[in-house]
Amino acid sequence: MTKNPNFAQVAPINLGHGYKIEGLWHPQLDKFGSGASQLAKLFQFDQSQASRTLKRLLGKGFQFDQWKSEIHPDKVNVVLVETIADLIWELSILKIDKRNENLIPGQKTAIKIGKGLMSMGLVERYRDGFGFESDKNFRDSFLQEQVKRLEGEVIDLRNNDECWRYLNQELKQQLTDLCEGMAEPDQLRTENEYLHRLLRENGIDPYQPR
Repeated sequence: MTKNPNFAQVAPINLGHGYKIEGLWHPQLDKFGSGASQLAKLFQFDQSQASRTLKRLLGKGFQFDQWKSEIHPDKVNVVLVETIADLIWELSILKIDKRNENLIPGQKTAIKIGKGLMSMGLVERYRDGFGFESDKNFRDSFLQEQVKRLEGEVIDLRNNDECWRYLNQELKQQLTDLCEGMAEPDQLRTENEYLHRLLRENGIDPYQPR
């Protein structure tokens, strides 16, 4: 069955670090992009405000493309892939304040994706310089290595959490021991005063030289 060239085709796009997005390719325009709602889902902001948030991040001059797709018969707002790169950058450097603190999760995601894509692009440049081809298998392997490294970082963080819990318990125990040690002079002083009182009650001056 021939696909309608007026409708964008849909495919999952692996962005690295475990992040994926629904990608679009418009055969007639030969352009790539993703829907506004998909970007809102990826960067974890309110999908009902997706278009407004994206316009605010991308500036006044930004305009959406509007495409129909295989799974969306009605036109949807689309951000072209070149502009998605701008979005990742703008989110990464965004100054967070009370007005946009809802974008903190999206900023963290953008930084991870941006670093991964920049790393892969840089490696590909070096491979090109030495005459190596960077095909789909290379890119898939590179992204898989990123995921493994990320999983290793998560394990390290868990180990660090366990380490901190252990240190915290040790510090608490040392503090308890210290407090008990600090309480001992008070106990000795009390016992000393009691003995002195007994001596005086029996007519003995404890400070009189013998």
